[in-house]
Amino acid sequence: MKKLYQITTCSKKHLIKLMLFVFLVISSLNSISAQVRVPFSPRASELTPTVTTYSVKGDFAMMGNTNLTLLNYSDNTPNTNNMIYVDIDGDSNTFNSSSAELNFSTENGAIPSCSNVVFAGIYWFGKADTGADANLDGDNDPNTFNVTKNGVTKSLDKRKILLKGPVNTTYQVVDANTSLTGAELYFPEDIDINLYTAYADVTQFVRTNGVGEYFVADMALTEGSQTPDGLSGGWGMVVVYENPQLDWRDITVFDGHAFVSGNNGTETFSFNASGFTASLNGPVNVKLGVMAGEGEPNFVSDFLEIEIQNTGTYQSLENTINGATNNFFTSSIETGGNSRTPNLVNNTGVDILTIDIPNAGNSIIANGQTSTSFRYGSGSDGFAIFNLVFAVDAFVPDPEIVIANTSINGAPPGPTNNNLEPGENADFEIAIRNTGTEEINNAELTIPLPVSIDPNNVTITSSVNPPLTTTNVPVYDPNEGVNGSIVWDLGTLPIPADPNTVLANLGFKITVTTDCTVLGDTNFQPTVAISGTLKGEGAISGEEFETELIQGYETTGVCTGAPIPAPIIIGIDYVDYVNEAPIITAPTPLELEGCDETSITAINARYPYSASTSSDIKDTYVTTGYTASDNGTIESITYIDVITSNTPTLIEITRTYSATDDCGNTSSVQQIIQIRDTTNPTITCPSNVTAGTSDDGNGNCSTTVNLGSPVTGDNCTVASVIAQVNSNTIDPATFEFGLGNTTVVWIVEDSAGNTASCEQTVTVNDDETPTSPVLPDLTGQCSVTATAPT
Repeated sequence: MKKLYQITTCSKKHLIKLMLFVFLVISSLNSISAQVRVPFSPRASELTPTVTTYSVKGDFAMMGNTNLTLLNYSDNTPNTNNMIYVDIDGDSNTFNSSSAELNFSTENGAIPSCSNVVFAGIYWFGKADTGADANLDGDNDPNTFNVTKNGVTKSLDKRKILLKGPVNTTYQVVDANTSLTGAELYFPEDIDINLYTAYADVTQFVRTNGVGEYFVADMALTEGSQTPDGLSGGWGMVVVYENPQLDWRDITVFDGHAFVSGNNGTETFSFNASGFTASLNGPVNVKLGVMAGEGEPNFVSDFLEIEIQNTGTYQSLENTINGATNNFFTSSIETGGNSRTPNLVNNTGVDILTIDIPNAGNSIIANGQTSTSFRYGSGSDGFAIFNLVFAVDAFVPDPEIVIANTSINGAPPGPTNNNLEPGENADFEIAIRNTGTEEINNAELTIPLPVSIDPNNVTITSSVNPPLTTTNVPVYDPNEGVNGSIVWDLGTLPIPADPNTVLANLGFKITVTTDCTVLGDTNFQPTVAISGTLKGEGAISGEEFETELIQGYETTGVCTGAPIPAPIIIGIDYVDYVNEAPIITAPTPLELEGCDETSITAINARYPYSASTSSDIKDTYVTTGYTASDNGTIESITYIDVITSNTPTLIEITRTYSATDDCGNTSSVQQIIQIRDTTNPTITCPSNVTAGTSDDGNGNCSTTVNLGSPVTGDNCTVASVIAQVNSNTIDPATFEFGLGNTTVVWIVEDSAGNTASCEQTVTVNDDETPTSPVLPDLTGQCSVTATAPT
């Protein structure tokens, strides 16, 4: 459960007082510097490190117990006698343990389970040794030592304890060294009877565990006896909490370490406490909590006093729990009736007390008082005081700022409409009332915008209602907060006749960011969490405050009437948005006339051929047949061309377009581009040729002819030129042309197989004179055969 109410930070008017307190303005009748080992100062929770005074509808609770007791117990025996461990947890692994129950007030019918813890700190303290480490455990650390019990040896550390709460089944180690301010509080060596004190913040631990029984175990304590100062050890817890049914209180937790030796006669010390504002009218109730170590019931004259109305005169506070008089620190634990185990009267050096300071007629703390002083000391008993809690009925301005979510993406919120996606919006309304008893000056409302919101897409409306009059309007301030804030300077909030009167209304519409640098961040929280604060100053009290928005009040259950704290949280469904890739369409395939990839140009294919990834073309990409879209922003569109087929008749190129959005998602589509050469080559034949049979000198009826060469051309490349006669390819240089006319067909072919032809006529004439035959003489008796000449 988150904090429901305001926490008052230090006002300027109280700054000097708080500074005095930080320095602890401790004055004494003797030497103070030798006694105050750790100056007292207000203690803040590590969850709210700037808050030291809690102005809450609430209270504080104390509890604690001793982890050492007398071997032979009696109500008045001092701890210089034989001491043994208290061990009640039934855990064989622990050497010492005790428990106490945390309870919350039921004032005004308050239900404890409806309370919210705003601060919890645990203190432990003890006197365990002489202070000098003999290094028996070998670590050269005076704050650790070994203890053997039942044959088991364990190393104990003054800076550590084991803590277990109502919902825990095992102990958790609590270490004073893990505090934000380092080693806390005081670990003496051979001084101040070696009484050590330690502190750790356990706010989150107590928030988780709530009311119930808490156990502390294995404190660094020793059994036996030691004179003259004895052995002791115990623990105490302070819890500041709030509950809407409780009265307003200013609560401050102070701690330090002041040692009173009791060996120098009566010693007196004092310190101031400020930072509160007592209620301005009516009775002022004052509650005090205190923790101390080594007070004894049989040593008298130690005291604790409170100043009477800033007069310099002090009133003694009484602790009669152990029947003592003139003795305040008596080894007594009285914290409002909560149970503890063991529940001893004599806690042998452990004092944990809460008392109501008698303030009849406001005789000690007056109406409107803002500071007081405490005085403590001893005449004989040595002790150390290390914690003091002061609560006073407070006068606090009481505005009410209620926020409501009125729509999610244009529709009323509900079980089926409770999430947003990037780019979607939600509307909120805030009603501002002043339900207190004083006007509020310098009222300023601040609504921080989470990083999940687009700060450039916020619309704001406002209205004011009588008796509030202001011309100021809410504005977006980009310098307020990590993502800017809506800030409204309201001026003075008056007190209306009816406390339910709404003095001002603020409306605003926010839109979930679509910025993937935000959505994709590993630390991105997928919610719209809207909260805010109203700060100002009480016109009468001068009290500066800062109160948080609420969502209204519980209407069912045991906490009916309790405020429902902000923030309003709306989930963001962003994963699909972040992971959704752009949509890009594939352009239709192209068939181009050309010879190779260089034929792809910006004219015939929108973009020229690119064998490597192109530059960004997103600004020119979208046109008819070329579309690209994204749920966010397209950061770039590029393309790359890859030749997937290359033959003499076809070049095929796969062009891949890739669109990338601002979330880093990429989509790709492919376009097929085919390049074909369909243009025939050109050819011009040589001139017709006339030749004679004698041209080749062979004296026959045919001849070779010098045909010449045709003139060819192509848009790409001429692959071949041939000559044919009667469809047979010839070698023009050796072919024998016969008498008469012969047609030579010249054929040209390009690399794509396109052809063209032309014809050339070759005429061969017989230009050779015939020769006369020479006949040989023939001789025969009767007849003879003669062969005709050729």
